[in-house]
Amino acid sequence: MKKNYARDLIDIPDKNLLFHIGRLDKDSSGLILFTNDGDVAQKIMHPSEEIEKEYLVSCTTAVHREDLEEARKGVLIDMPQPYTIKRFEIISKKWTRIILTEGKNREIRKILSHFGYEVKQLVRMRIGCIELGDLKPGQYRIVTSSEIQSLLRGENDILRKKSSGGRLVMVVAIDGPAGVGKSSIAQMIAKTCNFYYLNSGSFYRAYTYLHVQEGKDPMDYPSVLETAKRYTLSVEDDRICVNESDIEDKLHTPEVDAVVAQVSTYPPLRSYVNEQLRRIAMDMDVVIEGRDITTVVFPDADLKCYFDAKAEVRAERRLKQHPDGQDYETVLRQIKMRDEIDKGKEVGALRVAEDALYIDTSYLTIGQVCEKVLSAIFYAQGRCK
Repeated sequence: MKKNYARDLIDIPDKNLLFHIGRLDKDSSGLILFTNDGDVAQKIMHPSEEIEKEYLVSCTTAVHREDLEEARKGVLIDMPQPYTIKRFEIISKKWTRIILTEGKNREIRKILSHFGYEVKQLVRMRIGCIELGDLKPGQYRIVTSSEIQSLLRGENDILRKKSSGGRLVMVVAIDGPAGVGKSSIAQMIAKTCNFYYLNSGSFYRAYTYLHVQEGKDPMDYPSVLETAKRYTLSVEDDRICVNESDIEDKLHTPEVDAVVAQVSTYPPLRSYVNEQLRRIAMDMDVVIEGRDITTVVFPDADLKCYFDAKAEVRAERRLKQHPDGQDYETVLRQIKMRDEIDKGKEVGALRVAEDALYIDTSYLTIGQVCEKVLSAIFYAQGRCK
């Protein structure tokens, strides 16, 4: 059987004369660099240059921190020189980030096997300052002159690529009805990936709260929009601030809960909120959740997710969160009513985007849902097979 090689995917003359920087066996995937300069290839791969190689690793069982700490000190396996990792980060029970500066043959697999782990998936994410980014399996791009110079200088800081809109490459958009766990899961994903967290619903709640505080009628939608335009909202540590004052704890009062769904149906207000969300999300990696994020606010998001759950399950969750509040039948009726409002909006109606990852959270734990989304994030970035 004829073997397929990565360089065969590159459409340039004399590609057989290319030198590879970093090997990948048939059980691995991710980033490989090619150059027609053998001296450059040797310099970049030589351990003395201490150029980092970053990997995402998934094992059949969770990797323990104490084993990775020992691997940082070095472990003797099958040669006099120890196998050593530079640093690591346990992202979740499934995924671990490991960084090397040497790159012995099958080094990560041998280290983890030494501690009794079986590698299920291994993806090279970065070599020095060049990362895999949003390249899909089989795709390639030409590295820039600035990337080449930074690599030859031994720099490991990523030269972050931006889209034409000026933002960094990753937007994770999450939609779904009330009570499916969007906020909790989005915050965990943002913390794990070091992304910025945004909740579109908090903006509608903030504008509704500010309008009511001024003693005005929240059912006068044009007036709510005028109120919104007089204030500047920001997000600090996942909390809504107005003119730099934290108002997060004031956004879930009964007065706001009673009218915010109706207020959010006003198309001009939705357009204004969408503008604010795009403004805040500019130039950063974000996880943003709401009702129409995947379909209206960020229709070109790198990853779209739709969370769902049975209304009865969502009502039970709300009762556990607020046991001293309303009875089950009232909560269930309100949830179903909110669903009808959200799905019937003239603009920004709640619906499942065609290319969204659909997850029914009814009988899944938050951790299980997070694992599914994290795996999808890595795949969307071209980091997984």
